[in-house]
Formats: sequence, structure tokens, C-alpha cells
Amino acid sequence: MTASPPLTQVLASHLAQIDIGRIAPRTRRLATTAIVDTVGVALAGAVEPTVTLLRESLGEPLPAGPALVLGTRTRTSVLDAALLNGTAAHAIDYDDMASAMGGHPSVPVLPVAMPSERPWA
Repeated sequence: MTASPPLTQVLASHLAQIDIGRIAPRTRRLATTAIVDTVGVALAGAVEPTVTLLRESLGEPLPAGPALVLGTRTRTSVLDAALLNGTAAHAIDYDDMASAMGGHPSVPVLPVAMPSERPWA
């Protein structure tokens, strides 16, 4: 019996084949709004006590890395940045809402997708 590839590998392969130029204008506009909304609430949430406590629990200073911690000039590991940015994005509980998805779809996705090995401006 041949083993199936892991779901994350299948999803990543599918996503890598998406031609952004073929995305419908309305879909692009909605995605842009969700991204801007998430970054905005993450910037507002970056100074919340929850984020401060989490950052302190990770250790000061954070280990150097390529990924930006929103609301700061700090660059740290991809995993630490994703954790801090995701926490900040949900800290004030003012993020986007999609009743069809039963929640806040951008917060669990965007902070994980943003940090990468590429430096962010």
C-alpha cells in the first residue's frame, strides 16, 4: 500500500500553484481587507498585557531571527514571531468575523503565514 502524502504537503503544493493574477477582483479585495484588518488589530494588541507577559515568558531578549514582531523593531525566530503576532492579533478581540466559518479566520492563518525567511520591510 502506498502512503498518502501528509495533508500539509498536499495543501502547500496546491497553494504554490495558485496564480494570484487569476484571483477575482472581489476575492482579492476581501483578502486585502482581512489582511489589513488583522495587521491593524495586531498592532493595537501588541502592547496589551497578554502579549507583554507572553514575550517575557519567551525570554528577554528574544533570540535573533528573520521574522518581525509586529509593533516592534524586533526580529526573532519564525515560531516566536508567529506566536507573538497571533496573540497580539487576537488580544483585543476585535479581529475579523466570518459567520460562514464560525469565527475569526485571519488570526490563526496570517500570523503564521507572515513570518518567513524573507526579511519584511
